[in-house]
Amino acid sequence: MQRLLATILLGAALGAGAATNTWVRRPGSDPKASNPANWSLKRVPKKTDVVVFSKRNASAAVWDKAAPHAVAGWIQEEGYVAVVTLETSPKDFPALEVAGDARILGGALTHPQNGASADWWLSVKAGGSIEIGREAIVSVSGKGFAPGKGPSPGLAPGFGASHGGQGAPKNMAESAGTARCVGSVLDPVLPGSGGTGPAGREAEGPHGGGVVRFEAGGDIAIRGPLRADADSLSDHALLCGGAAGGSVWLKAGGDVKVFAGEGGLVTANGGEAWAGGGCGGGGGRLAIRAGAERPDVVGSGWWAERRSVSAFGGTGETGSRDDTNRDRHVRAAAGTIYLERTGEGCVPGGGQVFVYNGVRPSLASTRLPSDEAGRADELRDAELFAYANGAVVANGSFSVRLLGFNSSGSLDLAGGTVTAGGVFARGNRASALTEPGTHRESDDARLDPVLFEGGRLVVSPYFPPAE
Repeated sequence: MQRLLATILLGAALGAGAATNTWVRRPGSDPKASNPANWSLKRVPKKTDVVVFSKRNASAAVWDKAAPHAVAGWIQEEGYVAVVTLETSPKDFPALEVAGDARILGGALTHPQNGASADWWLSVKAGGSIEIGREAIVSVSGKGFAPGKGPSPGLAPGFGASHGGQGAPKNMAESAGTARCVGSVLDPVLPGSGGTGPAGREAEGPHGGGVVRFEAGGDIAIRGPLRADADSLSDHALLCGGAAGGSVWLKAGGDVKVFAGEGGLVTANGGEAWAGGGCGGGGGRLAIRAGAERPDVVGSGWWAERRSVSAFGGTGETGSRDDTNRDRHVRAAAGTIYLERTGEGCVPGGGQVFVYNGVRPSLASTRLPSDEAGRADELRDAELFAYANGAVVANGSFSVRLLGFNSSGSLDLAGGTVTAGGVFARGNRASALTEPGTHRESDDARLDPVLFEGGRLVVSPYFPPAE
């Protein structure tokens, strides 16, 4: 009944020309979507077809580059239990375009595993809404860069790879340099860098997280897991450093809702490295934009169940609780979570950046702005919040609209200058420090989370960009 209703509604929305073309591949046969024999209409889907993966067929599918790059609708039914692999690529297949709704209600959706270069991502652009059902999973975990590959792998054997947050340094005295935080906070597109195996066996490390890019003209509803986590290591992987989390980019003309109580998750967590002195991988990056009228972009469960939306740093070998300081040297830093409301009256790039690592203290940090060239002004119009062991280090000088702290969040100026329109601590936005001035030490309780280290914090009125 659900499949029939979805097809009727989609057909009505797209006109009488829409036809249903169902996946009928037999086990053991060619899994490519470009093979006409795999479809109920005995032909490859057209852009006017609603594609259906039925619960009556348990065969996996590969939507290869030779298959059409546009369809009328996409349905993976509840009860479909196989994996659909989309060969979308930033190079020559930027997105599967769906004129109507994309409803992923069962089975799994992923992209191929990357190697030494960023060849693949999971990209869907729907004119209607995108839904991930309770029985489905969208996962590109472990589909990022290969071991030791990517823009920021571990600096030495056993060190964690970095992305939005630094990989764990193992021992600050042994540091082989400064781990680079890479990619864009506002528009993340990078897979996570691969972990580093022990000396002479670098290829034995784990893969980083992959990339998800979903854009919908309507809503994005997430009732099942959407993951871009790094691979985690088993307990026999001695001295391997964890891989870095990947990237998730979501944009909706309507709302984006993560239903945590129903199993909804959006994560780009760094990889774990459990044994033999290995260190965790850095958290990835999430960016979520919605055109909803209400300012809270993410629905149920964002603050009530914070693990439902996360870019945590991974952990390493640990014999102590996550919330203790004993193993800070093997715990990686959090990545970044960016939330923005779009639409009339909203400033592009004027959303909220969260750096949040849960209960895990770490010696690693989240360097802002990114170490990549051209990112110095990326956060000018955004609000930046360092919460719960979110440890931000200024990578040079930069500006934000507002700076806030809660719990054990901190900002290390590291000799740089950070300019903010206001500063508040302990979550009390109403009591923000807004009087213009330059601070070189913590001369106000609201500045207690700031480590000056020869840097300056400048409070200056914020002016939005001219139209």
